[in-house]
Amino acid sequence: MEFSKTEIKSCCGGSSTVLTLSGPITDNVVSQLILFGFDIKDIFIKAGIVYAEGHNVILTGPIGSNRFNIKFLSEKDVEQKLNELEAIIKKIG
Repeated sequence: MEFSKTEIKSCCGGSSTVLTLSGPITDNVVSQLILFGFDIKDIFIKAGIVYAEGHNVILTGPIGSNRFNIKFLSEKDVEQKLNELEAIIKKIG
């Protein structure tokens, strides 16, 4: 799946990263994330939200939207983690 990456600046020097996908987050996307080793809880899916934890990141976003917010579980090797995540997202489609 194609995507673009946006860095959103916040107060106090912080920032967050958002992936804007070329298509919506669907059940197929969720299934493929599970195949790539992400842990996704059904309780969030039932509420219409993807909360996917794996590969040292947490992806969140509403089902049907085209955006994932990314939270890194540690600030160590962020660029490497982001590169790994981007490789996984490219394989989804």
